[in-house]
Amino acid sequence: MESWFLMGQGRSDGAEQLGGRSLTDLRDHNQAAVLDCLVTATQPVTIRRLQELTGLTRPTVSAAMNSLLEQGDALERESMHAGGRGGRRSRMFTLNATKRVQAGAAIRLQGVELGLADWHGEMLTSTSRPLRGGSPGALLDEALDDLLQELGLDSVDTMVIGALGSVGPDGRLRHNESLPEISDPDYFAALHDGRVGNVMIENDAVLAALAEQHVRGLADTESMISLLIDASVGAGIILDGRAIRGSAGYAGEMSYLPGSGWATAHLDLVDVAARHDVSAEALFELAGSPHAPVWAEQAVDAFADAIAPGVAALLAALDPGLLVIGGHARPAHVRIARRLRASLRDDLPHLPYIEASRAGAHAVVQGAVELALAQLEASTRQV
Repeated sequence: MESWFLMGQGRSDGAEQLGGRSLTDLRDHNQAAVLDCLVTATQPVTIRRLQELTGLTRPTVSAAMNSLLEQGDALERESMHAGGRGGRRSRMFTLNATKRVQAGAAIRLQGVELGLADWHGEMLTSTSRPLRGGSPGALLDEALDDLLQELGLDSVDTMVIGALGSVGPDGRLRHNESLPEISDPDYFAALHDGRVGNVMIENDAVLAALAEQHVRGLADTESMISLLIDASVGAGIILDGRAIRGSAGYAGEMSYLPGSGWATAHLDLVDVAARHDVSAEALFELAGSPHAPVWAEQAVDAFADAIAPGVAALLAALDPGLLVIGGHARPAHVRIARRLRASLRDDLPHLPYIEASRAGAHAVVQGAVELALAQLEASTRQV
């Protein structure tokens, strides 16, 4: 982060201008620089260390830290070891990570999942509630109350909700045929009763891709397609380190493309599962087990063959280095990967690595938290 220094005796009202910036702007910028160091620090830091990290003078760092302490964004700890002349112990500082708690949620056909994370992105607590014909909004409302009470908190900064459908630049959810009621812009208005500062809706596959990007530590130059295979097939796209949504939010929605196979492949799989009295999730688990029944293997093979044209179109257009298989299909990723390679190797000049999701079963919630934290970071740097 660029460092600005406070020099000279400024007016207390911040009216004095330095290089086109008021003293208030400079103080805010320096405070944001110190705060950013606390957010990324893995252990308590001293004023001297903050000087080194920010390039600011000691008085400037001390003034910024005092402001952060007053606001409750930072906490002071006494060093266990004496240092310097006179044996005085160094002042140590950490981020008050629970000052800004973020919420990540996933609304699926099966139910609602919610997790609360601190400023560092560490998950503090989570819960899931089965839908069973209930209202997703009511379940989410109830889950939020329970988790806030568990942590002794009153509110969260931002809640990002992942759901089926596309999300345009206006932030509105569209084309969620499975749960159309949640596309109403006012559907989650009840959450704005002081418990949630901001509510955002995002496509669930995009959030799963963000979680995968974070877990893998992908570089800004790397590209990936993350398949989220649950009640439907969705794709989150990371291109050169950035999540791609498209101008209207439809990027990766291959089910709209005739012949992609994505619109019906999961329906056939669900039919097979129902005939054997298991869920689609259980079918994928069976197909990936060491002693998989033949019918489960055949069902997953047929599923992979069905979605192969849509996968091929994405790979040909974007040429990613990695294709991730996540969601309910993760346990059967080896079989799906083998089948996709067999289907595509003669049609495409290059195939990416195909791997199982590392973000796991809670990728959508984790990605929602990552997006909420990104919004928080952006807001603290807008000074």
